Amino acid sequence: MRTYLKVVGLVILSIMVFTACGPQETVVPTEVVSESTEAEPEPTEAAPEPTEAAPEPTEAEPVPSATVEVWLLPAANFLEAHEVINGRFAQAHPEITVEQVEVPWEQYPAKLAAAFSSGDVPDVIEGVTPWMINYAKAGRLAPVSDSVYTADEIKEAFYSACADATLWQGVYYGLPLNYNLEFTPVAIYNVAMAEEQGFNTDFATLEEYLEALQQATVTDSAGNIIISGDDVYPGQGRYPASRFMTYLVQFGGSYMNEDRSAFTINTDAGRRSLQLMVDLVEKYEVDDPALGGEDSFRREEAAFINIGPWFARILDIDFPDLEYSNTIVPSAGEGDPVFLTLLNWGLFVPADSENQESAWTYIDFFFEEENLLEWNLKAGEIPAHVELSQDPNFTDDPFLGKYVEVLPYGRVLGDVGNMDEFFNILNDMVGRALLEDMSVDDALAEGEERLNTMLANYR
Repeated sequence: MRTYLKVVGLVILSIMVFTACGPQETVVPTEVVSESTEAEPEPTEAAPEPTEAAPEPTEAEPVPSATVEVWLLPAANFLEAHEVINGRFAQAHPEITVEQVEVPWEQYPAKLAAAFSSGDVPDVIEGVTPWMINYAKAGRLAPVSDSVYTADEIKEAFYSACADATLWQGVYYGLPLNYNLEFTPVAIYNVAMAEEQGFNTDFATLEEYLEALQQATVTDSAGNIIISGDDVYPGQGRYPASRFMTYLVQFGGSYMNEDRSAFTINTDAGRRSLQLMVDLVEKYEVDDPALGGEDSFRREEAAFINIGPWFARILDIDFPDLEYSNTIVPSAGEGDPVFLTLLNWGLFVPADSENQESAWTYIDFFFEEENLLEWNLKAGEIPAHVELSQDPNFTDDPFLGKYVEVLPYGRVLGDVGNMDEFFNILNDMVGRALLEDMSVDDALAEGEERLNTMLANYR
């Protein structure tokens, strides 16, 4: 076991050997018979000794003996990382061919379900932990091989908020790649807007943050918001639900009971959380939910967005002229700015894989120090590995360093039943409250009831 870091690697190796051998004319030596009866003269001089040794025969290139099928998300930032690591793996393990299968996000859950149902599974899955842990519970994932990491080594090496998301009944079924940062205590802001509008970007209290959001909001002559101070309700994805859940735990609440048999969001903490989101729209007037759209910040229609470093990597690729920075936002409650980790990416091996030994060889390589560092830097993520997260590439970076500062405040979300339905229910609840279709109390009551119905059906 390496003392610093094991790298789980997703690599793409394609070796095609083309041998073109044209037919060659064969010359058969023929015996020459002399008709002379006299003996041939003896040679007068010995043949010269060769001056150079004959070259040693070259060793044949290894022929791949195993093929490992790897599934991954075709996001540009992930693919850049895989391209680099793939090349390294090809050199280190020419005996293993890696076949990469790119699965779009919206197709991933259904494709996983079909694969596990049929038994026709890949050898390695780069997936998010809420998807994968349910397959572990069903006995469909292989435990992490001790040749890569033992259970004790996992506990020591990785943040518990990340590693525990792969844990079931005391056994780890995957290795976490990153520390998921969805709705975080770190907000990204538009630098040009900050300079033009003069709003503060360094906050000691939540009230200072709210004042900055108000100052950052721009309206037209009719009073309509054209630039949101904060994109409170993008209307889709996981953002509204993540925001609500983060505020809930910052206010000291618990979203499930102790044995996780029921959701408990219709509480004082839940009420304060949803009311704060409503206040951002109605009291502080920093966003208009009717604007919607998760791309508001990218379109420069929102000044702030609380989101992880991976979002910045996408900005670098797709919006290279957009100048941004970030800042830490104080907690909505009185304690630390705690937050929930929702969707850690990790590497997993199906129990039905026919190439488990090669699959774990691939993962072992991926989790070597330089490769795990490469994946996180290219993907715009912070490593789930504690020691590597303190690498100067992260701690000394003015942008990434702020995310490293808040890592101790992360908490694992855990099993919430059907993850997609969980987010949909919470997003709908938040949306109805923000759009004034329901009161905060009624929205919470309905949301909790729907969540518990989902959970009962799921289990």
